[in-house]
Amino acid sequence: SWLILLVPLVLVILQLTLFSITSIARRRCDVKISYPLTQRILFVCLSCIYPLVCQHTLRLLHCSAIPGKPESYLVHGPTVKKVTASSDCALGDGQVCYLEEEEQLQCWWGAHLPIGVMSVCVFSIYIVGYPAASFMAMRFYSSRMDKSEERQARWGHFMDDYVLERF
Repeated sequence: SWLILLVPLVLVILQLTLFSITSIARRRCDVKISYPLTQRILFVCLSCIYPLVCQHTLRLLHCSAIPGKPESYLVHGPTVKKVTASSDCALGDGQVCYLEEEEQLQCWWGAHLPIGVMSVCVFSIYIVGYPAASFMAMRFYSSRMDKSEERQARWGHFMDDYVLERF
């Protein structure tokens, strides 16, 4: 499960590094360094593994109280209420939660804590941030497609059919 979480983060960092190198070299040294094929391959890989990573990450974050466990209780002020049905857990509500996939693993405690933190990072950077950044980059570069052959080489395969009148 660590590998499924690490692969997209490493690929995103690699893509950002390549993008930064090309931008810095262009601005400071007037050197045209381009990695269009590498960036295209990274983009396709990140897009292909997106559903698998989403499913795996959300499974690692899905915790619930399990009825019948002696530790499954809900604290409301001075009273303690036993959980009688499976319910979703939220952080800070006083409820002991277990991972839905592995009922013996307590959420946000012990072995689940590092993988839970990694899942939250993957969720925020890859699941939410990657589509938003891709959309913004495509909108930004679509207005500049005819100005640079380098941009056409890098982003043209996504923007060739983009015509403003159709959208």
